[in-house]
Amino acid sequence: MSAWVRDVPFPPSPRRRGPKRTTHPASIAKQRQIADLDAEGARRIGTLSEDAFLAAGVALYAGVGSKGDGKVLFANTDARMVAFFCAWLRRFFEVDEARMRARVYLHDGLDLEQ
Repeated sequence: MSAWVRDVPFPPSPRRRGPKRTTHPASIAKQRQIADLDAEGARRIGTLSEDAFLAAGVALYAGVGSKGDGKVLFANTDARMVAFFCAWLRRFFEVDEARMRARVYLHDGLDLEQ
């Protein structure tokens, strides 16, 4: 709050709308479209060949991976991408499992059940 208005009484206004109870139809349609495209991609790609698996892992690492101080870092919020990256790393590199570490950042307001 600015210093020049800190002494001005300000009653907060009541909430004008209640909590959102239904999902907007556009959001439902978008989620349906994403699911359809995911299914279409899985159908078209099927199982990755060895070369495609290598290339996909390299692209993923180039996009969100990094290295430094003798470690490989990978940051992503999609658990499937993390699992893919770990599988790729194990497949194409000698990985000392005892040195594997994961950090999970949980933010305020996160739905832990989900």
